[in-house]
Amino acid sequence: MIDINPKEIYRFLGYRNITPTPEIDERINVCVNKMQKSSSPRCFYRKFSVAAKEPDVTEIAGLSIHSKNLYKNLSGCDYAYMFAATVGIGIDHLIKRGEVESIMDAAIYQAAGAAMIEAYADSEVEKIRNAEDKSGYRLRPRYSPGYGDLPLALQSDFARILDMQKWCGISLTDTLLMVPSKSITAFIGCAKSSALPESDYLAKTINPMEATGLSAKGATGNEMISRKYCNLAQDASEDRHTERGKNLTGSHSCHDCRKAKDCLYRMV
Repeated sequence: MIDINPKEIYRFLGYRNITPTPEIDERINVCVNKMQKSSSPRCFYRKFSVAAKEPDVTEIAGLSIHSKNLYKNLSGCDYAYMFAATVGIGIDHLIKRGEVESIMDAAIYQAAGAAMIEAYADSEVEKIRNAEDKSGYRLRPRYSPGYGDLPLALQSDFARILDMQKWCGISLTDTLLMVPSKSITAFIGCAKSSALPESDYLAKTINPMEATGLSAKGATGNEMISRKYCNLAQDASEDRHTERGKNLTGSHSCHDCRKAKDCLYRMV
C-alpha cells in the first residue's frame, strides 16, 4: 500500500485554504481505497557518471543534453540516476470509468493518482538516498523531461536506456506521453556536497516558472493539473445540490456541464 498524504490530494483538487466537506472527504476515501487495490507500482533506475560542462551541457549515459536547468541541477555531481516509476495502468482504468460514471470521481482519481505516483517515487528515492548517504553522497532533487528547458524528447532516451517497457511496463505515445499516465521519469544527481539545502536548491536554481509557468514543485516530475480544473470536484459537489445535477453522470454532464467547452476530459 502506498502512503498518500491527504493534503496532497486536496492540493491537486484545488483546496488551498479550504477544508473539504465531509461528503468530499468520504468520496476521496472511497476512491483512494479503489486505487490502492488497482495500483501496481514498479520502478527501475540506473546510475551513470555525469559531467556538467558550461554553459548548459550535461553528458550522461552517452547523451549530450543542452539544458541550463539540468546543468544547474547536476553541476558538481559525480553521478546521476536515470529513474522511472509508475503506479500502473489500473489507475488509468479508474479515471476512464470515472469520466463516464462521475466527473467528480474522475477528478479525484486524477488528483489522487498524481499524489500517489509522487508518494511512491519519493519512497523509492528515499531508499536510494539512504544507500548514498552511507557513501557520503547527497541527492539532488528529481528533475524531469518536459520541465523548464529540459526537452520532452528525452523521454525516448529514458525509454531506451532504462528499457521502461520491460522493467516498468511504461510505454510512450507518439506525443511522448507516458502510458500509464501516472508515471514519472527523472534525473537524480549525486554529489559529495551541495552549496544549498535541497529545498533551496530546487527553488533557487531550477525554478521552471521562468520557462513554463509551473511551480517549482513541478520540476520533481509531478503531473500538474491545470488551474482551470482545480475546482472541478467542488463544482461537481455543488451540482449535486441543483436540479440539473441530481442525476449527473459523465454521459450527461459531458454535454450539459458548464465546463464542457474546455473540459479536461474532452482534451485527453
